Amino acid sequence: MSRYLTEGVKRDLAKGLSVGLVAHTMVGARAVFASVTDAMKDDAEKISRANGAERITTKQGGEFRVFSRQSRGMRGVSLDVLVVADRGAYTYEQFRSLMEDVTPIMGTRPNFELITT
Repeated sequence: MSRYLTEGVKRDLAKGLSVGLVAHTMVGARAVFASVTDAMKDDAEKISRANGAERITTKQGGEFRVFSRQSRGMRGVSLDVLVVADRGAYTYEQFRSLMEDVTPIMGTRPNFELITT
């Protein structure tokens, strides 16, 4: 995982943004979560490591959540930024399906950003 990804998430959380990350597998998502948790340990108000509901909430009001592509946990979520990690690991059909799942999230915030890595 890129240190730029961790730093970008950290900066967005410091601005009070709501950030989500979708990884190809939950193992990959948890690896990113662990990296961001380490980077945010001094700025986090609350860190939840509950299986499938991993979340970091910052003192500035930012929130970081992780999802796997198989997860239906994104349903009803409102985000400022969604990062799709491991883009190269997806087949065309998997990525297309993910984008269909993500489309409702894109309209939840006025300056929504979709980032693929």
